[in-house]
Amino acid sequence: STLGAEFVLTQCAQTGSSCDQIQRFDAASGGVVGFPRVVDNRFTNVGGVETSGVDVGLAYRGIETEFGLFDASVEATYIDEYDKIQADGSVIPHAGRFLDDQDGWFGRWKTNFTLLWAWQGFTANYQARWIKSAEESYQDQITGEVLDRKVSGRTYHDLQAGYRFADSGLSVRLGVNN
Repeated sequence: STLGAEFVLTQCAQTGSSCDQIQRFDAASGGVVGFPRVVDNRFTNVGGVETSGVDVGLAYRGIETEFGLFDASVEATYIDEYDKIQADGSVIPHAGRFLDDQDGWFGRWKTNFTLLWAWQGFTANYQARWIKSAEESYQDQITGEVLDRKVSGRTYHDLQAGYRFADSGLSVRLGVNN
């Protein structure tokens, strides 16, 4: 991404870095210009993400019954660290946090449970996704003080069903995602 002209100007004024990205001389006359004529704002590597955690999963496929064929799986992720490194080198910790303006919800635990069913052209898929509670910082509108609060965990349910018409290659699917 680009750093942005304002960021380049601020870094030069506050820390002395990035000043080489500001053209302050008039090329034609060689004189100094009062306001920067050009700020070099090309694309660059502006930061990064450092993350660590554990993913585990368990799946059982091909459970045959008189009611059809079933597959079941459960997957879980534990986020130990998720740090976003900004262009200025500052780090925003995300693990266990809800940061609406910084990519959303980073509950330490997330799980997915999936159940698939198929029988004589009919199919159905159910998925439950759970995200653990997280902490969120917010600014009190009266005092201006920055406070923390807990955002409750959430479970989302998704359901899809379909039918494949024999020998025609045509199928119909509908679904509801929460």
